[in-house]
Amino acid sequence: MKKIIMMAVAALFILGSSAVAVTTYNYSTRGLNSMNHDYAYTWGMATQWSASETVVGATLTFHDLYDWTYETDMLFVNLLDNASIGVSAVYDNQTPIQNYFTTGTYIGSYFDPLGGYANRTDVSFVFDATGLAALQSYALDGNFGIGVDPDCHYYACNTTFDVQTTSDAIPEPATAILMGLGLLGSGIIARRKK
Repeated sequence: MKKIIMMAVAALFILGSSAVAVTTYNYSTRGLNSMNHDYAYTWGMATQWSASETVVGATLTFHDLYDWTYETDMLFVNLLDNASIGVSAVYDNQTPIQNYFTTGTYIGSYFDPLGGYANRTDVSFVFDATGLAALQSYALDGNFGIGVDPDCHYYACNTTFDVQTTSDAIPEPATAILMGLGLLGSGIIARRKK
């Protein structure tokens, strides 16, 4: 009986202290449907999660992305610390194959090997550990942004950004109570052995 009580209390403590909730936050815009090579774009978003949540995953996806024709071109993506909410464009007056965004965190680039409307495809940028840490930091002040520099004319049906966060499912006082019950149970069993 003593062993059963000890095992039950230990299981409660382990399960209670390790329970984690995963939440996904979704953003979507059609403001990046037509991305002209003469411009760079920012997509500013308000932070939806709390500072106590930890960002564990993030994926930016351009749905049905294609370049108007095949040529030497790139689509650059940066995470920005701050951007006006919504999609904005700035004339970048750059030669091709040059990322307009020199600040923030570089996420990646894409090259369309075929070009043309018939070659539409979903293109996703999955954030690595550096990108996730930057997103966690940038979002603390309530907003962050994505910088997109198309060095050719790219089109997308829509663009989505999904962020996964975790938080303790059981608040700290509950964990402390479970730990206390475990210690109390250990004490009772030790006392009965005497």
